[in-house]
Amino acid sequence: MMISVKEDKNNKMLGRREISIEITYSGKTPQRDEIKESACKKLGLNPDATVVVRIDQLFGQQSSVALMHSYESTEAMAAVYRKKKERKAAEKKASAKGG
Repeated sequence: MMISVKEDKNNKMLGRREISIEITYSGKTPQRDEIKESACKKLGLNPDATVVVRIDQLFGQQSSVALMHSYESTEAMAAVYRKKKERKAAEKKASAKGG
């Protein structure tokens, strides 16, 4: 599996790097954990503070594009993802009451 960085942006407001990578492979599409492990090794990121947000497979090709968020710390990551989970739970609760 070969990994190349397409885009690397710093998002200081959320305390993270937003990294877009292209993955070239042979055989089946690599699992999320395999991509995370390889990218973290290559880019020198902390795997505990990195999330693979999305993987888009390119049709008919043995390559994919992935979006990763790498946070400054696990605490920063927990703060952002906790807010998302709480918001989704509140939306689900509101829709259950309404309908």
